[in-house]
Amino acid sequence: MLASSSPIYEVVSGQVRLGKREKFLQLHRELFFPIMRDSGIEPLVMLITELGRHLRFLDIYRYPSLEEYGKRTDSFLQDQRVEEYYSQIGECIEGSIQVELALEFPHFRGGPEPS
Repeated sequence: MLASSSPIYEVVSGQVRLGKREKFLQLHRELFFPIMRDSGIEPLVMLITELGRHLRFLDIYRYPSLEEYGKRTDSFLQDQRVEEYYSQIGECIEGSIQVELALEFPHFRGGPEPS
């Protein structure tokens, strides 16, 4: 079970149709990032790789606690721009977007802090 007092990581991944790369990046720049910023969500890592006909993306967001994850996610989902973003981003995505919540390995605590 996810501890409510430790940092929570949201891991989001999926595939983007290669022909939709520019549209995907435009939607992130013009809609997704402003909504995230207004909701207090800050990315820890955002990566894109190219594989054949697809781009794969892996985004990791860090939240101070499970409670804070809930508050910020609720704020994100209540934003009026979200409907427009998801209706357009769906054209860019192959398959579905996977979302997982994760904790740090217990024995890793005290290791190097992410920069």
